[in-house]
Amino acid sequence: MKMVSEGKLSGRQRRKNTSLQGKIFKLWEAYESGELSVNGLLRKCSGIYGPNA
Repeated sequence: MKMVSEGKLSGRQRRKNTSLQGKIFKLWEAYESGELSVNGLLRKCSGIYGPNA
């Protein structure tokens, strides 16, 4: 788990997954720094993973 939090993921990833993961990491950093509440983090994550209309 430590490697994930440090951004040291290995293996192949599709571009879309890499892009999504980057967005999630940025949101997590904002949450950890106090810029986002838990509710805000979850809302923004749901927007990333939610259905695309």
